[in-house]
Parts: sequence; C-alpha cells; structure tokens
Amino acid sequence: MDSNPNPAEAIAGESAEDKLTRMEQEQTAELASTSKETPENGEPLETADRPAGLDKPDKSAPKTVPTDDLSAAEKEVATAKADAEKEGKELAVDEKGVPQRDAQGKFVKQDKKPAEQPVALSEAEKAKFTAYLKQTQSKYGADLGKRLVRWDAIKEAEKALDTKRTEAQTKLDTAIKQFNADVAAFRQEQDSQKPTPEKYESWAAGQLKLAGEKDAEAKAAEDAGDFDKAEKLKDEAKFMKRDANTALASAEHLRKNPPPTLQQQQQQFQTHQREWINKAAIDFPEFGKKDSAVQKAAAEYFKAMVAQEPAAAKLPGFIYFCAERAQLKSAADRLPAVEKELGELKTKLTELEALTNPTPSGGASRLPAANKSFETMDSDAQFEALKREAAGL
Repeated sequence: MDSNPNPAEAIAGESAEDKLTRMEQEQTAELASTSKETPENGEPLETADRPAGLDKPDKSAPKTVPTDDLSAAEKEVATAKADAEKEGKELAVDEKGVPQRDAQGKFVKQDKKPAEQPVALSEAEKAKFTAYLKQTQSKYGADLGKRLVRWDAIKEAEKALDTKRTEAQTKLDTAIKQFNADVAAFRQEQDSQKPTPEKYESWAAGQLKLAGEKDAEAKAAEDAGDFDKAEKLKDEAKFMKRDANTALASAEHLRKNPPPTLQQQQQQFQTHQREWINKAAIDFPEFGKKDSAVQKAAAEYFKAMVAQEPAAAKLPGFIYFCAERAQLKSAADRLPAVEKELGELKTKLTELEALTNPTPSGGASRLPAANKSFETMDSDAQFEALKREAAGL
C-alpha cells in the first residue's frame, strides 16, 4: 500500500475545519516569505534558498520603464506616479486600474494604504477557532457537510455500478446459454422418445423371440406331463405374438403416414385459419369490409383473449367466433335506437291511417285509436273497435 497519498485526494477528503486551517497556514507562510525585514544598513537578508550577494528587488519602488518605449499618455502617468512617490503618496485608480483625474484634469493623489501584516496564530488559538466554528455551525450546515458529494465518491460509485452491470450481464448471458442448452436437450429427448417404424419393428422382433421361447418351454412342459404350465405358457406366447403383430401394423402405418414437420404444421394451421376467416366474411359481411367497425372489434377481442390465454392463438377457428361476437355486439348496440325508431314509425302510421280512412256513410266518424294499435288494446277496446267498424259497413 502506498504510504504517500495523492495530495489532491488528501485535500478532497479533508473536512471544512482542516481546510480552513490549511489555507490559513499557507497564507501565513506566503506573507512571511514576502515581508522579510532588512537591517538598518539597507542590505537585504540572505537565505539558504538564494545565493549571498543577490539583492532583493524593492516591490514598493516604482518600476522604471524606458521613456523611449512609452506613448505620451503613458509618459504622463509615469511622471505623475514618480511625483506622487516623491511625496510619499500614490495615484488613485478606478475599478479597472486606470488613474483618476480631478475637475482640472490633474491626477488624484492619495495616501498609501498600509501594508497588511500577516496574522500568525498559535496552535492553541487555531484549536479555539476550530471549536468556535463547530459551535457556531448550524445543524443544516453540519448535515450539508456530511452529505457533500465529491467527484471521487461519484467516480467510485460509477466504477462499482459498472462492475455490477458487467457481472449482471455475464450472469444473464450464462443463463441464456443454459436455457438454450436445456431447450435443445429437451427437444432432443422428445425426438428420441417419438415412436418410429424401426422402434416398432425392433420391439415386435423382441416379442416374437420371447413368444418362441415360451412355445419351447410349453412343449417341454407337455413332454414332462405338466399340461397346466404348458397351457399357461402357450397363452403368454399367444399374447406376445398379438402385441408383435400390432406393433408391426403400427410401423407400417407410420411409414406410410409420417408425422408432419413443424413447417408443415404451421402451413396446415394457416390454411385452416384462412378457411375460417373466409367463412366469417361470408356469414358476417361487415367483417369482410376493410376497416369496418365489426372487423376492428373482432381484431381487438382476438388480441385481448390471446393476451389472457395464449393457447387460444393455436385454435384456427377462434377468429370466426371473434367475428361472430363482434357482429352480435354491434347489433345489440344498435337495438335501442332501432326500437325507438320503430315505436315512432308505428305512431306515425296509426295517425296516417286515421287521417286517410274516409268517414262512413252513416255519419258516424271513426275515432282514432288514441295512438294504440289493435294488438295493444284490451279485450273491451278491441270489441268497441270491431263494433265501430261493423257500423261503418
């Protein structure tokens, strides 16, 4: 294991208090390195990192730039800075660092800002400050600090997820291969168990051989005078010969009528299903029309039933019953409207009959049947209607 951890990983894993302490130490060291005091004679201090005799440049002194390489504006600014430096001041600048001018166009001078002195904290003061931060930190801030997600944690999670995904894919591929192998073995076992003419003939030959042995034992029993045993052995031999003949007949039938292959079975199913569809189109004309309501209802019902019971898709005539159901349902949905229309037509027919019948010669006018047909009247009303009709003759 590497004893020297990566600095970037160490910084990413430190807490907020440790990070603050580290930044303060770095700032203190930086300020201390840039603010070395010089002795009274003005000579710079010598350090181990710098050879002796190498003068340290004075950062507070203005940089001298050759005036030949400056423009007129730059020369003016340089001159103003030099004048301000002689007075112990500096030029005031705006946010962009451009020197400011007053109303007369002169550069604005201001007192120099005192250099910030580095703050050096002892270990005890740092510990007190850290404890103070912990006390003043809110519960939300503490909880947020615990729940911070760093890039290293995200990368580790991604690696773990990729590993799990690879393992799951490997297991899935292995399971699929095992499943395919099991299916192939099952089909091979089924094919091996299917009867063939050769199997029938082989089994029949074995039965005939056993029957011959039984006949020989029966003859030996007769010679020995054991007629009961001989009779029993002869019966067994007779049954074996019968079974052998049956097996030979089955072998001959199977050789003349071999079982259809899977492709032949599919073609046969499609042929039978097409016959049922044609029959449904003849019996239910609306089903034969393209995109008709009956055709769509039959297709939806077929899909719904196959989803609930997949074995229904193996029935070639099931589509016919779906078409029949769709036709009956369509007729049942139209029945209330037809009955309503029929009642309205009957009422109009009764009114028209009452208006078109001439008045009898006897002067008695026919009264309308009060929107009632003769069949819907009771016996008294029917009798009165017959009397009125007889009076009009």
